[in-house]
Amino acid sequence: MGRVGREWLGTPPGRAVERALPESYVGPRAESFDTAPGGGISAGWQSRKAEIGRPDWIETRVEEWPAAAITALEDLHSRGETAAAIAVNGVVIGLLGFADRVRPDAAAALQALHKAGVKRLVMLTGDHAASAWRVARELGIDEVHAGLLPEQKLEAVKTIQRESGPTAMVGDGINDAPALGAADIGIAMGAAGTDVAIESADIALMADDLGKIPEAIGLASATLNNIR
Repeated sequence: MGRVGREWLGTPPGRAVERALPESYVGPRAESFDTAPGGGISAGWQSRKAEIGRPDWIETRVEEWPAAAITALEDLHSRGETAAAIAVNGVVIGLLGFADRVRPDAAAALQALHKAGVKRLVMLTGDHAASAWRVARELGIDEVHAGLLPEQKLEAVKTIQRESGPTAMVGDGINDAPALGAADIGIAMGAAGTDVAIESADIALMADDLGKIPEAIGLASATLNNIR
């Protein structure tokens, strides 16, 4: 299963799984591999098929969801964690819980965006609502759309554009790519971002530093003022 975790690098949970593996670990290499954007991944080797992803996606891939797994899932959600379910050969064998740590530069970056004139800050995430709201409260964000699939993030961006005008989207994963492409300005966090996210964005910030976002806005404003 660790090999599947190594391949699952298009999402923050996937990178967390990779970091948790010992550097010396070498798992079985997948003979077949498939990705469902916003859902999960599946990998096959020999006579086995392993899958990891959103619990609601895994539920469509297995014949039965054990009572113990339901209880464990409820426990993870009650702690404000986002869960990933693991299944092998159509049987749920475990759950992983993920809790976001607020980046030390996040609050200052959001304050700088407000000072730069950004009037509406919205969190769009595939994470469970309890986990998303825990982070939002720490950062002072009062608009959250959680549990979103990639196409739902895209629709959310379009709605925000209709309601509020020109819209920027910041993201780093494959699940953010459609929304990045639809935004008036798509900003990919390049150091942590996937190639798909970077290719879909208008701006790629190679430093994994949220403070670069208000800096980029300031640079753009100064450039326009010089042109005028």
